[in-house]
Amino acid sequence: MNQEQIALKEIEFIIDNDRMSSTYKMALYKGAIEISYNHTKKAILSSDSKKIIFPLSYITAYFIRYYYPLFASGLFIPQLTIESQKNRPSSSQSAFRKDFSLIIEYYSNNGGFLKLWEHMQKDTIPPGINGVWNTLCSKITTTIVNEPMKYFGNKNSQQMYTVFQPVPDCSPENYVEEFPGCSVNNSFFSYSVEYHNLFSKPLCSKRLIEKVHQRWCSFTMNLVDDTSGISSKLVMDILRNATNSQTETQSEKNIPVVSERPPLYIIPLIQNSLSKEKTDIACDILSYSAESVVNSLHETINESHANMIAVKSGWVEAEKELFQLNSDIAISNAAIQKITNQYGIVTEPVPAAIAALEDKKSSVKNELNSDEQTTRQERNDLIRQIEALKSDKKELGYLHDMISYDNAEFTKKKAEVLELNREFVSLENKLR
Repeated sequence: MNQEQIALKEIEFIIDNDRMSSTYKMALYKGAIEISYNHTKKAILSSDSKKIIFPLSYITAYFIRYYYPLFASGLFIPQLTIESQKNRPSSSQSAFRKDFSLIIEYYSNNGGFLKLWEHMQKDTIPPGINGVWNTLCSKITTTIVNEPMKYFGNKNSQQMYTVFQPVPDCSPENYVEEFPGCSVNNSFFSYSVEYHNLFSKPLCSKRLIEKVHQRWCSFTMNLVDDTSGISSKLVMDILRNATNSQTETQSEKNIPVVSERPPLYIIPLIQNSLSKEKTDIACDILSYSAESVVNSLHETINESHANMIAVKSGWVEAEKELFQLNSDIAISNAAIQKITNQYGIVTEPVPAAIAALEDKKSSVKNELNSDEQTTRQERNDLIRQIEALKSDKKELGYLHDMISYDNAEFTKKKAEVLELNREFVSLENKLR
């Protein structure tokens, strides 16, 4: 198993098993995947070539992209354990939900999420909401660094920042951010090159994002009330639409946006457009140029070919290991046979050995039954002896009471005799 396969196993294990008290960890992971995929050219390689560095504004922007449709859905979709609808009454909410609602309210009448995304990229947030916007970005950035980034992947470890790390001292020259409208103190974060390489691959990133969606949706559905009107389909649709740079709210149209690179779902769209049972999403393929579609197909084919080569290589390695294992077994059998011949050990055929073991088992079982009967008889004898002792004890108690009474009478009579003796002596003295 190569380093890339090991990294993939680690990622999938964390997604499936990491502790969660909110959906922030899944948003962080999904954001890192999309950042590596959509903004590869903006990645900064660390001095030791082991880490990839991006501005924190990127992950803040993707947090906004994911939570905008969830908070703007018209339903209260809980995203934290403390927001659970099953623990009413509870007024606790996400650290940034309230400020986010003000931004959503403004953009619902001013171009919707697509206009907000444009403002984040061009750093043109309107002055009227600039104060609320700065507060929102600061809260989201602080939340990311102090919560999901800090505890991500530490289910079986006490270490912090094991997967993602804030980078305090990073000042690349002539670096132009793509989301300057979300920048807070020019902060950066990093993660491993192996993870970045996996996230940059279309098929791999699509697979991981779908796993993130499933965990995110499952966590959310455990928080909602049965009467809330929130379904897993609704949550999954919101998450998937956010991934595809599309946000649909009650006040907005579902308008596709062409990303820097062709989106991961072009292949399913082509398959849908060619099928007999077409759905509404088939028309989305028209939103992309022929060149983008061909490039995406070419990249997917190359990726599939690379995966096939990796699988074939793994198969060859497995065959080598199997051959070595068979060789080791043959050597072990030869050694056993040599020892058997040297010491004259006679091995019984397996059925005979099993029969012998069965006979021993029956013998031991009979002995246990016999011992159990003997024990039961001895127990009954002991019970009878205890009952007899109890009766004797009772009789002894009665005799003790009688003896105590007789002693008291004897003492009383003795005192009377002594008194009579004194009177007798006194009368005798008088007669003299």
